[in-house]
Amino acid sequence: MRLKALAASAAMALASAAALAQDAPPESANDEIVVPGQVEVPAPTPPGDPRTRAQRMRDIRAWDRCLIRAQSVADSDPTRFQAETPEDYCRESLGMAHRTAVPVSHED
Repeated sequence: MRLKALAASAAMALASAAALAQDAPPESANDEIVVPGQVEVPAPTPPGDPRTRAQRMRDIRAWDRCLIRAQSVADSDPTRFQAETPEDYCRESLGMAHRTAVPVSHED
């Protein structure tokens, strides 16, 4: 009975070691440091978002361009009165609450 328990624990230890060996990065020559690559996984679609991935990316790029333009206008003449922040300007002009929000034009 005790021999069976010992054999079972040895088998589990070997299985654990094999699993760890599979997860370990490959050894390299010359003591190099090997960094595994990053896995590109797209962010999941927010609940209730009717846009395709391409439409979401296009809207995010439009927000970024709008914000950069609005900030550069504000930076070009710091003495000029700014009634609204660049974010407020982009919210109004693009119809988006924030960078990743669904624009009013896409809402059902």
